[in-house]
Amino acid sequence: FSITVNELPIVTCPDDFTVEVNEPVDLTDPTHEGGTYSGEGVTDGIFDPDGLENGEYVITYTFTDPETGCENSCEFTITVDIEVGIITHKDSRINIYPNPNNGMFVIDFSNIDGKLSYEIYDTKGSIILKEDVSNKENQKEINIDVPAGVYFIRLVNAKETIIEKIIVN
Repeated sequence: FSITVNELPIVTCPDDFTVEVNEPVDLTDPTHEGGTYSGEGVTDGIFDPDGLENGEYVITYTFTDPETGCENSCEFTITVDIEVGIITHKDSRINIYPNPNNGMFVIDFSNIDGKLSYEIYDTKGSIILKEDVSNKENQKEINIDVPAGVYFIRLVNAKETIIEKIIVN
């Protein structure tokens, strides 16, 4: 009989980087198809700093060669350095309903002072809708035609940034 020794797959991790805003970061990359990312704050290839303390987080990328079954991995570090003034937790002054929804929903920001703007973006950070809102508007009816999934609404005024998650079925 004979024994075949296969080379480990070549795995290249992204460079270390810093996250300074509380927004999900898509770690996936077309050159790394088929591998998985793991570590604190990572789900389905997305690093979400929400709820994490400022600090360093080691992320592991693992790839298994489908032909040989050989596995290799590498590690990189994401440093979370988010300013304290950004509010990203569930904020009772913002109401989004219904949530989950079918792409049609209402943002109620009647408890937010001053002029504000909002943007809706997907988990990769692509902006789907961006709009300024006048001081007189208390709520906005939204109708977006997007695939089912998780999206984020970022509301910004002169004092703060508030980010909320929505789910489109």
